[in-house]
Amino acid sequence: SFIYQRGTLAPFARQSDDTAMTMTNLHDHVGADVAGIDLAHPGDDATFAGIEQAFYQKSVLVFRGQNLPPDAQIAFSRRFGSLEVHILHQFQLTGHPEVLVLSNKTDAEGKAVGLVDAGRYWHT
Repeated sequence: SFIYQRGTLAPFARQSDDTAMTMTNLHDHVGADVAGIDLAHPGDDATFAGIEQAFYQKSVLVFRGQNLPPDAQIAFSRRFGSLEVHILHQFQLTGHPEVLVLSNKTDAEGKAVGLVDAGRYWHT
């Protein structure tokens, strides 16, 4: 279980013998910054259970400095449950339909390279 302190969460899981995964609250009610973990190699079930519990408690987790190849992103995401493939096939990452490309950039012909308005409307 987590011990919440004002502004920080105590270390709760070890990814290796010398690295402790830690979380720092971003706000009293929502959000935590997670450090000390490489999501391309997220560790054992106990480590993931800590991440999952933090997600359910804080709703938003920030993992800074990650460089996840698509296969690793999909594998990590699947640990939360089955993935849904977005209906806009033109914005799926080639070879990885589980990944939806979000971008406000256009190609040389002026066509959007990703879904531009994915976060325009909040929904539940």
